[in-house]
Amino acid sequence: MKKNLLIAMLLVVSSNYGQIQFLNEETNEPVSNVKIFDQEGEILDISNSKGIIEPKNYKLSEKDTLNIFHSNFIVKYLPYKELLAKDFFF
Repeated sequence: MKKNLLIAMLLVVSSNYGQIQFLNEETNEPVSNVKIFDQEGEILDISNSKGIIEPKNYKLSEKDTLNIFHSNFIVKYLPYKELLAKDFFF
């Protein structure tokens, strides 16, 4: 029984690995349609209905800065390294 529980927990953890979620700071609800732009203005990703992106190999340096945009929120400029270091952002 304990072995099955451990396996189930590992599957849950591994299924979320590499995902980043965007949340509304006031309501803690997911924010969909958050757009991630590179320095040249190309869209790299858009968050899904659960506010989640799965950063792919964007072929960026850790020193590159990303533009995090949603029409209802303040634009954020974030180093790529910082984006990869967290699981969620408000």
